[in-house]
This record gives sequence, structure tokens and C-alpha cells, in this order.
Amino acid sequence: MNKTPKISIITVVYNGVCALEATMLSIFHQSCDNIEYLVIDGASIDGTVDLIKQYDARCNAGEFPNISFRWISETDEGIYNAMNKGIKMAAGDWLLFINEGDFLRDIKPFFDIIKKNGDADLIAFPVELSSGTIFHPQFNWQIKTHNTLPHQGLFYRRELDVFYNEKFKVFADFDLNLKLFKQKADVIFGKEIIALHSLDGVSNDKRVAEEVFSVIQDNYGIFYRVLSILYFKYKGFVCRIKRLFS
Repeated sequence: MNKTPKISIITVVYNGVCALEATMLSIFHQSCDNIEYLVIDGASIDGTVDLIKQYDARCNAGEFPNISFRWISETDEGIYNAMNKGIKMAAGDWLLFINEGDFLRDIKPFFDIIKKNGDADLIAFPVELSSGTIFHPQFNWQIKTHNTLPHQGLFYRRELDVFYNEKFKVFADFDLNLKLFKQKADVIFGKEIIALHSLDGVSNDKRVAEEVFSVIQDNYGIFYRVLSILYFKYKGFVCRIKRLFS
């Protein structure tokens, strides 16, 4: 019988006391076993650390017996520096990143897929955005113009070279996905919505959109950078038309 894989779920947070608890509870209330939960805090000063300590005490008291919980709080050099710290700490066979403000649903569908096919590099599930839109993952040529794999629904096999390029401050996850696409990583798609993704994060700020184009140019050159710019201009035009007639 194959051993049940261990999953490391990583949450990075900085001064997120208002949103963190719901995220943590969505993970502590998972019914599956063999889950490691890591919280990487960036030396918060708003009560976040006290909240983490409360849940650490509850874990030590046996309240969440199926979750192995560890955490650190120290200064970092940004989101992806913190996520890389989590990767180095992780002991799981698979990695999943659920950040402050996101909400994880039941991950039993992941284990169901693993039982049938444990050889995939990535397992991707749909994610519901806080706007109500369902984001269905894809892994085809379209990823060369925009990120088609939301990390809240994406399980990475630990044996892959999962590491974020910290020169990108907002879209290093997109850069990683492009590198895996170039490596022809094997992806299995699940049907169930696995997580809720908050759109309040910095990656949804239009002022940082230029980094998307830099990520694309680094991986696929100027042609796809231009194609991506045209794609986003088209999407913006469609949104304006919809608002005009709504």
C-alpha cells in the first residue's frame, strides 16, 4: 500500500491579524491527516504574533490532532523571501501556499487524485475569487501571456525545483509557473473548488502590473511581452464595455 503523502501548507503574513484567523481555521479544520502547517510571519507588530501563539498553544493542547503546526516570526525581504523560508522549513512531499486572507476548502479531492495517480508534478484545482468569479486553471500556451495557475489551488510536488526568484516582488509565483511550463511539468486537474482567494492582495494592484510583463519577457522574450500587453488591453476594453451596458 502506498504511503499517504504529507502536505506542507504555507501561509505568509505581515500585520494581518484581522484576516489571518479565518485562514488558519480553514486549515486547522481540515479532516485529512498528514498535514503540516507552517506560518511565516514577517515580525508583525499588530497582534498577529499573539494570535499565532494562541493557536500554537491550542495545537500543543491537542485541539487539532491531525495538524502538525510550526511557525516563525522574523523580519524578511518581502513576500517571496518569506515563502522561500517556508519551503526550506517544509517537510512535506507536496507544497501548497495559502496566504493571509485566503480560505482553504476541504482538500480530500487532492488525496483522491493522489491515490489514483501519484506521479504528477502539479495538481491544480479551481479557485473562487472574492469577486465571485471561478478561476479555472489551465496549463497551455496561454500561460505565456498571463498566469493561468492560481497558487491557492496548486499543489507542487516537493521534488520539483520549487523556489521563488526574489527579484520579482509580486509575481514570482507566475515566474515559477512559467519555468515549470518550459520544463513540461506534468499537471493533473481536479474539478472541485479547493480555495477562496482574496483580491485584496498587492498582486491585484494595477500599479504593479508592469512586473507581469517583466516576468514574461524574462522567460519568453519581447514578442510575448507585447502579446501580453495586448491581451490585458483587450481584457480591460471588454470590462469597460460590460460596465457601459450593465
